[in-house]
Amino acid sequence: MSFKNSLSIALLLSLIGFLYADEDEIEVSAVKTIYWDEGIITLDITAATESAWTAPSSRYEMDKLISKRAPVITADIVSDIPLDSLNTIGSAILQNTSLYGDLLNLPDLVGKTFSTASEDRKSLTVRYDIPIYPLLAGLFINRNTADPITEDLRYKATAEFTGIIIYAAEKVPLMGTNQTTMVNPAVFPKIYDENLNVILDMTKVAPEYLEKWGTAGYSMNENREYYGDRVGAFPLRTMATALFGKNATDLVLSESAVRKILSSEHNRNLLKESRVMIIYGVTN
Repeated sequence: MSFKNSLSIALLLSLIGFLYADEDEIEVSAVKTIYWDEGIITLDITAATESAWTAPSSRYEMDKLISKRAPVITADIVSDIPLDSLNTIGSAILQNTSLYGDLLNLPDLVGKTFSTASEDRKSLTVRYDIPIYPLLAGLFINRNTADPITEDLRYKATAEFTGIIIYAAEKVPLMGTNQTTMVNPAVFPKIYDENLNVILDMTKVAPEYLEKWGTAGYSMNENREYYGDRVGAFPLRTMATALFGKNATDLVLSESAVRKILSSEHNRNLLKESRVMIIYGVTN
């Protein structure tokens, strides 16, 4: 991390400490869970005290404290989520600090899903469910049109598919290294051919589909009921031959799979509408 970034974070933490110095007797913590299959980030923020509260107003005050801290906590806790092969949400915000205010607004935009008190009345947990699409992803989309996808004239299309399913549930080589690894889900993953030509990224997807469901969806289940609406009844099924990128988020497809996609206008439109589903496993 650069000195400039370290200094910015240090100043931010100092400001947070100053703002909440009078509330040190209440411990506030947060846990996030990312459900990539559903495109939801669940954030549980808990306020806890050493002694049980004795009046309903105490619960109200803890709820109010969580609401007060939720914007900064949310912006901090989502910062490590991979945006693409190079950036996390946090590093992208440092490149465009005007977006930080938009992150702070997320809790107010989604509202509280529920709140629950512990049986001993020493803690209160408030849940926020933040949709990755379109709410979070939309902060990073600044295009009005999709770039054209180049046709592969060397081949004649043999079939028209309803979507693309990429199996990536096992470790595969990470290009540029001697390692094998699992795919790491991201907000906007990319797809390459074996020569590292870009087949799919944000620029090739129509903005309305990019906001709807990103460049590709994820599922840990191979049953059609979990992804049929996106890839249809007759998808092209293929496997990732390798991964690429600093965050191990991008997939590499075989030449055979790529030519089936790029040689057909119908199949190229599947990319434009990001009708792509990645079958993935648990990352280490």
